[in-house]
Amino acid sequence: MKKVFLASPLFSESEIWFDKQMVSLMEKLGFKVFWSWRDERELRKRKELEGKDWTYKIYVLNRELIDKCDMVVACLDGSDVDSGTAWEIGYAVANKKPVIGIKTDGRLHGKNQVVNLMIQESVSKIVKSLKELEEELRKFR
Repeated sequence: MKKVFLASPLFSESEIWFDKQMVSLMEKLGFKVFWSWRDERELRKRKELEGKDWTYKIYVLNRELIDKCDMVVACLDGSDVDSGTAWEIGYAVANKKPVIGIKTDGRLHGKNQVVNLMIQESVSKIVKSLKELEEELRKFR
C-alpha cells in the first residue's frame, strides 16, 4: 500500500473540510494517508517529546510522516501557498518524493503563474479539482 502525506493549511473549518474530502478520496483509492490534523494525537504518547513546545512536536511529527510516505499531495489554494505547506513540499522534494499539487481556486500568482515559481517547479503536477486529483493518483497506485 502506497503512503501519502497530505500537506495543507489547517486554520479554518473550510480547510479542514476540504482536507477530509482529499483524505477520503485517497483512502478510497487504497492509499495509506498521513495527515497531521488527525495523526497529531500520536504526539501525546511520545515520552521523548514530553515538555517540548507544541510547535516543535508538530514539526517533528510532520517531518517523520513525510519520511514515511512515498509521495505528498499538497493543497496550493489561496493567494499564496501556505508557508508550512511550502516547507513540507520543499522537504519532500529534497528527499526525492513526488508531490502533486491541487489548486482549486482561480487566483493567479503574477501574470500567468498558478503558484509561486519555486512551488510550480517543485511539484510533479498541479491539478484543479478532486476529480483531476483522483485521475493523477491512479497513476501512482
